[in-house]
Amino acid sequence: MISSLKYDGILFDWDGTLSDSFDLIVEVCRRVIEEQGVQLSHEEMCERLKSLPLREEYEALMSRKLTDEEFQHFRSRHLHYQEALESDYLHLYPDVRETLDSLKALGLKLGIVSNRAIISLRKNLAFYGMSDYFHTIVPPEDAPQPKPDPVHTQVGLDRLKLPASRVLFVGDSEPDLHSGNGAGCDTALVPYTRYESVIKTQPTYKLKNIKELLEIIKKQ
Repeated sequence: MISSLKYDGILFDWDGTLSDSFDLIVEVCRRVIEEQGVQLSHEEMCERLKSLPLREEYEALMSRKLTDEEFQHFRSRHLHYQEALESDYLHLYPDVRETLDSLKALGLKLGIVSNRAIISLRKNLAFYGMSDYFHTIVPPEDAPQPKPDPVHTQVGLDRLKLPASRVLFVGDSEPDLHSGNGAGCDTALVPYTRYESVIKTQPTYKLKNIKELLEIIKKQ
C-alpha cells in the first residue's frame, strides 16, 4: 500500500530539540567541574558544550582526557545534580507535546536518537509524562558509535523497521544532522538551535516552528 504521507516515521534528537534542557546541562556541568576546582564563565561553558556524549563534554570542559574511574565519578555527580535541579530547569519547547500528539494521530512511528545516557533519558521522559510516546529510544549505549556517527541513526531506522527514505530526522546540532544525513535520512533543523555552524550541514528543512512538521509530513 502506498502511503499518503511524505514520511512514515520521524527520529528526534532529545536535548535542544524537544526538551529545552540546555540551561540545566550548563548548570549541572558547572557544579560538577567546580567540585574539581575548575571555573569557567557562562560563555565558555556554552562554547565548549557541543551536544556530544557526556564523557566528551566533560573532557572538553576539563581540557583533558578523563580516566574511566574519573568519568564514572563525574557521571555520578552529574546525575546527582541533574535529579536535584531538573524540576527547576526542564521544560518542553512550545508546541512540542501537541505536535507529537498530532503526528501520532497520523499513524507515524516516532523515535528518539539521543546522546543522553539511558538512565537519564528515561528519567527525563518520565518527568514529562512521555514514556509511552515513542516507538523506540536509542541512547548511546545501544549504538556501536554515538552521533555524529550515522550508525546511531541507523539503529533507530532498524528499530522502526523503515528505510531511510521514509524517515525524517529532526535535530538542533551538527552531530544530529551529520548522523541523520549520513544514514540517508532527510533532516530538519529546529528554529531554536544554539549552534550557528549547524547550518553548514544543509538540512532539508529549516523549521520556523515545530508545528511545521505536520505540513511537511502531509506534502507529497
